[in-house]
Amino acid sequence: MRILFGLLAALCLATPALAQSRPVTVVELFTSQGCNSCPPADAYLEDLAELDDVLALGYHVDYWDRLGWKDTLGDPAFTARQYGYAETLQRRGVYTPQAVIDGRQHLVGSNRPAIETALAQKATREAPMLSLDTGDGSTISISLSGADGSDPSLHLTIVRYIEEAAVPIERGENAGKTIAYVNAVRSVKAMPLPDGNATLNVPRLQKGEGLAVLLQAYSPKGAPGPILAAARYEAVDD
Repeated sequence: MRILFGLLAALCLATPALAQSRPVTVVELFTSQGCNSCPPADAYLEDLAELDDVLALGYHVDYWDRLGWKDTLGDPAFTARQYGYAETLQRRGVYTPQAVIDGRQHLVGSNRPAIETALAQKATREAPMLSLDTGDGSTISISLSGADGSDPSLHLTIVRYIEEAAVPIERGENAGKTIAYVNAVRSVKAMPLPDGNATLNVPRLQKGEGLAVLLQAYSPKGAPGPILAAARYEAVDD
């Protein structure tokens, strides 16, 4: 482990290319190509991504770039998201590999037994239901039920990711390795919760790309917090 201190409506879903409303647990892994403790967590994220009731997302931070290898999937926005969770979870710093479960707790990303216990506990919580539907691929309709639309802390977090990437690493702590990554996030942004159903205009997803929508609470300062519901849509062959 490497440490750095520092809507209430129902939507009639008509096509098979849907993200159906069903309870899922969101596992957000904060990782880095420049961290030699991270490959086991990256491999575990691949296993988690195979589970139907888990939405596994990999965020590549940029603060280990100084060790000699610039993470090809890294983004300062992902580092900022991790620091936001540190504020929410009352931590004094951040580390990799860090897994944040439903925005409620953090665990070492390679600690399989601890993460499996956290996943098993999800069944004890009731959650709102979130659905996505896409027609021509340029818009996505969002349907949400069971959430308090008057709660100003609730936002939709829109996450775009690539399903897989194999990266040869030439320098740094993982020099000489080619590491496989899954569900590597390429962009993340939060928007206020709309009144009722919402439609997003999004660039058409290419094969191998996915889009996730999280119903998430944020602090007044914008720090991410508990995730109440989530759904995803992944591009498929025509």
